[in-house]
Amino acid sequence: MRGAVNDLPVDLALMYTCKRVAEEMKGLPLKANTLTFSTFYSPAHRMHAGYFHMAMEDMHLELDASVCLMPRRFLHEDILAEVADCYPNYEPVLEMMRTKADGRDAIIPAGPYGEAPSTHRGFVRFVLQTLSSYRFRFNDEFGRFCNSDGEDSMDIARLIDYSPAPWAIPTQQDVEEMVCLLNGTHTFEENAGYRLWDNDSHSGLSRFRYSAVAVAIRFLESLTPAHRAQIRHIKLMEDRESVSNPECHALGLIPFCRENPHLRVERHVSLWRNVFLHHTVSKTFFDRLRFRTSLEANQISGAVAMWTMEALTLGPAGMPSGSFTLVFDGDGDPQCSEIFQTIVLRDAAWQEAMDECYSRGILPPQPWAKRRQNPRSRGSGPGGQAYETAANHSYLYEGFPQAIRDIVKGTSIVRCSFDSGEYEDVEQLIETRKTWTLAEWKGKWYERVTESFEPSPPLPSWKDILREFLLEPSPPLLPWKDTSREFLLVHGSDLRE
Repeated sequence: MRGAVNDLPVDLALMYTCKRVAEEMKGLPLKANTLTFSTFYSPAHRMHAGYFHMAMEDMHLELDASVCLMPRRFLHEDILAEVADCYPNYEPVLEMMRTKADGRDAIIPAGPYGEAPSTHRGFVRFVLQTLSSYRFRFNDEFGRFCNSDGEDSMDIARLIDYSPAPWAIPTQQDVEEMVCLLNGTHTFEENAGYRLWDNDSHSGLSRFRYSAVAVAIRFLESLTPAHRAQIRHIKLMEDRESVSNPECHALGLIPFCRENPHLRVERHVSLWRNVFLHHTVSKTFFDRLRFRTSLEANQISGAVAMWTMEALTLGPAGMPSGSFTLVFDGDGDPQCSEIFQTIVLRDAAWQEAMDECYSRGILPPQPWAKRRQNPRSRGSGPGGQAYETAANHSYLYEGFPQAIRDIVKGTSIVRCSFDSGEYEDVEQLIETRKTWTLAEWKGKWYERVTESFEPSPPLPSWKDILREFLLEPSPPLLPWKDTSREFLLVHGSDLRE
């Protein structure tokens, strides 16, 4: 190539060099850097998140109740076989449904029957969707069952196929659609209004956050496949509690990890500011201030177990091996090691020991569902009805003891940022308790060397961690009769993007 004026050769070496550098640098920023996401809070999206959380919670409660109340006349053999084929672990549940008495008061025990909560929610929805696909067999009976409580009840038939992802970040239109489905706007707003801003409290409104996973998914969806393919490392910091069952949100990452085999996701979840706050996001802020001033030991293992078992659902759901890791983060508090070793390891070994006592005949056999009742998940203690009817207080989730063994051995996708200790000798545990009655197993589970824990400085106190969920300073509260509608009129921008 020569110049048009002087006919001299044009030196292209620099241009070729720049092109080569550009080609070599292509995608390097995404490949070389770790993308970090944290939980997200915004005053403009607070109400989106709050309504979304309450709507998802109410929807699943209604669907679950419908399955527990399902008349056996709908449960034809081929329908049960179709459900059992997809959820083989739930065959005993299907048998309970098939053999229970008819009548409005006939109900089977509520789940999740030792399965991860997201698995149970999937089972419930699949049962109803399968029945709905065969509704032509039942004339109008199925429709009447779905709306059996009258015109003011939720229309279960409409909810069956309405399945927003728990990790969604909803728009105003999404929220309005959910509100419309759940009893109509007026009823839902009154209900959510009480739970979102309790009129008896002067401690402010609630900080509803989206999970770091939800934020990451929103970001990944905004990229082209070519740009997503360049990403190598994502770090998710679940540094605060968030809405809509965040423990299961990693399921939403599976398509991206399958699309990009080189992607590695590490999800850090704070024990003190997230895991230990198990389900308190659904409490009103007035309830929060009535909690004990320290973390109760009996509430710890259930929360850790839930996050652990949800992480273990990822592999069967399609997460590629090596793509995902869950890290329990102790926030630098050395006490977390003590808590894990004296509470979580103890409770895992206790469940394993009791399971062995049942299988060896040391304890009398118990019905499948009764063994899987977990009174602690319903906040029941000695003297409560659930406490008295449940057979196995040490039972958390099926496979939980082995899951904890794997964490201790370092072979799990779940690990700790602190010393997890060594697993207890289960045989020794059985030997020293082989003369115990079931009543003794039930009662002594609650006996702890340390009954409650408080975060170590410089972390805030447990009470202050609970208060971090609240807005300060407190806005003025409106009269109860106008709270929900007037709040929306005054603060309508909270429901807009």
